[in-house]
Amino acid sequence: MAGTARVVKREWSIHSQNDAAVEGFGRALYEEFNKIITDLETLRAASAGLVGSATWDPASIADGDEEAKEVTVTGAALGDFVVAVSFSLDVADLQLTADVTAADTVTCILSNSTGGAVDLSSGTVSVRVLTATQAATVNAAGDMTAATLSTIESGD
Repeated sequence: MAGTARVVKREWSIHSQNDAAVEGFGRALYEEFNKIITDLETLRAASAGLVGSATWDPASIADGDEEAKEVTVTGAALGDFVVAVSFSLDVADLQLTADVTAADTVTCILSNSTGGAVDLSSGTVSVRVLTATQAATVNAAGDMTAATLSTIESGD
């Protein structure tokens, strides 16, 4: 009987050590996932960017021509990134581009290379701008998240 008690005691000791290791691993994993959540929240906030929109009724655009529309985007500055531009209607094979051209101003351009004139109806042009600071935050948050995921995958 004494031998059996030692075996049980030894098994209990092994289980206790494993439980502590699992608990420690779980805590470390929890902390790593919290870092990822924080990084992703930083990424989400930074990538929201600045937005603006305006009503636009482009004139008929002849083949080879273009028409521009300025949209106010408060906070936009030269060197910032226009990450999205859209028009509320089908642009009928015209190319829609946008750039920050002055403080608080994004210039949207509809270019026609269709082979014929295109006359769009009135719609809304919308833009999203990512400031240089926000872009740096997005890059840093992405790098941190990648490093955290790499650490989890390697088990370090």
